[in-house]
Amino acid sequence: MKLTVAFREQSRPIIAYWVLVLFSFVVFAAAIAFSEGGVNSDDMLYLSMFFVVVSVGTALGQIAALLRFREVVGLIHGAFAFTIFMGSVSIGLPELFLVFTGIYWFLGSIMFFGGLFSIQAGRAIYASWPPIIFGISPVVILVNTTPHRMEIWKSGSKWMIWNGGTLFAFIGTTVLLMIYLVIRENLRVFRWRNGPKTTIASEETLRTEAKVRMSIRGWFWLLGMAGILSVGTALLSPYLWQTVPADRGDQESSSQEYEEREPEDCDNYSGCAPPPECREERKPQEKKEPAEPMSMEQMQETMQQVMSLLSLLFWLFFLLIFFYLVFWYPMRRILYVRHYRDPLWPISTTKGIENQWKLIRIALADLGVHGKKGDSAVSVVQEAIPKLVDVTGSDRRVPGLMKAAQIRDRVVFGLGVGPEDVEKMYENSNWVYDSVWNRLGNRNQIIALYRRRLW
Repeated sequence: MKLTVAFREQSRPIIAYWVLVLFSFVVFAAAIAFSEGGVNSDDMLYLSMFFVVVSVGTALGQIAALLRFREVVGLIHGAFAFTIFMGSVSIGLPELFLVFTGIYWFLGSIMFFGGLFSIQAGRAIYASWPPIIFGISPVVILVNTTPHRMEIWKSGSKWMIWNGGTLFAFIGTTVLLMIYLVIRENLRVFRWRNGPKTTIASEETLRTEAKVRMSIRGWFWLLGMAGILSVGTALLSPYLWQTVPADRGDQESSSQEYEEREPEDCDNYSGCAPPPECREERKPQEKKEPAEPMSMEQMQETMQQVMSLLSLLFWLFFLLIFFYLVFWYPMRRILYVRHYRDPLWPISTTKGIENQWKLIRIALADLGVHGKKGDSAVSVVQEAIPKLVDVTGSDRRVPGLMKAAQIRDRVVFGLGVGPEDVEKMYENSNWVYDSVWNRLGNRNQIIALYRRRLW
């Protein structure tokens, strides 16, 4: 049993890392194809080499991690790849083989460490670096190879450099990275609980190994925050970018350009004598000529900017609708349940009892008991008792649930409650919710999260 559970726990981060690497490489290859207007035979050959190098390097690194090799094996691997490359150069092998060995020596060594660190403890952030480079590269490639988007960026509308493809690559890489990091952390916790020096009984730990992983609500929170973080970063990051000249000259020419961009202020200068450019006679200000009407090229450029803006707004609207359909109902339920369990702000005693009853109603709705408008709490609980006993397998807590329903009815009819009623209401409401939720199963939990009405 232990081998089976250990294998399952090991396989999750391996699969998650492969999905992240393959997705980032696919968007990288797609960006190269779109930037060159298609993929010819040479591009396909080199991309195939890159894919083989990435796959082999990652696989060898993960095999080394599973065999418990240390980081020094990565240095040995890199030295071996460099030896093969230099030997191929000295022997004079075909150019294609030289290119492949050179790519493997550089990129294969990096991916070897990526695969090695993807499983080793405390190395998940380092393992994330190679797929992040592949995932972010499409943004840089498409912006630099699309002249009109670079002109839009230089004009001040920096956030308009994004389109559907770059947003998909960036957001997809971020979400998959967050998923990998969470799954990788679960493996670390599993190893801590089942290590040779653990103080927890191994058999007991293996029976409860599902507690190591996140709940469905946790995954919704994670994916929602990853999407929001990605969109926010996509809107703000272009304002932090800088450009450099395509053909860099010497420092003297750069300083001359800088001086031309920032002329000396002749009204406020430092020193006793004015600078040379301020000693000349100032020419009278020429009368400005009226602005010429826009040419056809300027109109086309303006229309391209407008269409780019509309395209970006469309994709933002699409993402907004997507996040609403995917995350709104689960987030709403999670927030309400959190507030009903432990209020987010101070509330009165009667309001707290009412919130605890709402928590019970949510649990009963998960069982299919919705009740009718105007029904008393006692009648709703009486309808739900058979299903609740069938789910929990015991009727030991049914009297407590009936007592909670009576307390709620007393609050509604203004009959008053005692100090012990609040504690009983809290205890029974949390028992009902946890008992029902933990026995629903993954499929029914997802259905409950997307239910339009809470009860």
